[in-house]
Amino acid sequence: PDAAEVVAPLLGSLVEVKGAKDVVFKDVVFAYQDLTFGKEGYFAYQSAFSLPAAVAVVASSNVRFERCAFVRVDGYALSIGEGSGRCRVRDSVFRDLGGGAVRMGLFRGRPSGAALVVSNDVANCRISDGGRRHPDAVAVLVGKSSWNRIVHNEISGFYYSGISCGWDWNSDPSNAHHN
Repeated sequence: PDAAEVVAPLLGSLVEVKGAKDVVFKDVVFAYQDLTFGKEGYFAYQSAFSLPAAVAVVASSNVRFERCAFVRVDGYALSIGEGSGRCRVRDSVFRDLGGGAVRMGLFRGRPSGAALVVSNDVANCRISDGGRRHPDAVAVLVGKSSWNRIVHNEISGFYYSGISCGWDWNSDPSNAHHN
């Protein structure tokens, strides 16, 4: 015990980028998010889309994550959400995840105008060993979001899906196109 390293995560959210433009995170390690749910617990919807993210980007443009590491988080590691576009995740590592790695887009309603999530990239990333606490989570989850690129990634060790793209169970035109 004298040589043991003990980590007790306390934060449910590590970073929230909101209303920002042209922000770069380079060579940053995001680690140890803790999700504690109340008495009601957590209900697992398909692909765990409702899990909180350790790092959230909202209403922002051109936010970049370069050579970053996302490790030992309980929910999704990174969320690119409402009103965000031209965000880039490149040459990064996601591993030992309770949930998924990258979630982008919206999952309820019909987004339009400033709420749209468009033109984001996840490229050249190593994504492994996810869904350890929430096995229904996806490595890269794209909801109602268009014009995104998910290219040249190495994905392994998830229980549910590597990439899930698109989100609707009706015959209406989808907000997930040109991905």
